[in-house]
Amino acid sequence: MEEALQARSSFNAISLSSPLKVDFFVLGDTPFDREEFARAGLAPLTAEQGAPLVPIKSAEDLILRKLAWYRAGSEVSDHQWTDVLGVMRAQRGRLDRPYMRRWALELGVADRLGRALEESEQSS
Repeated sequence: MEEALQARSSFNAISLSSPLKVDFFVLGDTPFDREEFARAGLAPLTAEQGAPLVPIKSAEDLILRKLAWYRAGSEVSDHQWTDVLGVMRAQRGRLDRPYMRRWALELGVADRLGRALEESEQSS
């Protein structure tokens, strides 16, 4: 966790008593990092009454971030690409496409976003 804080990256926590894994992302210093954080919604950490609320990134920002990771990893991670398509299918009709297109251009992943939108619409 300390390394992730210093590097402004991410880390995860895994519960040994339940199937719970939580990814934590340290706020970066780019305009997209700030926008992504500002758009996050609050949701309870667990289903228990009174559970603490934690910020959860939007589906659009999750897609954009995963596309950026996919590009950074030389576009070989089936895991990232499958996640992108899965989120797009699950959120079909609810995604803010203008927002995604704007940031995809800024992040250098507009071509991948276009491909993902096409693929997610062709299959169910």
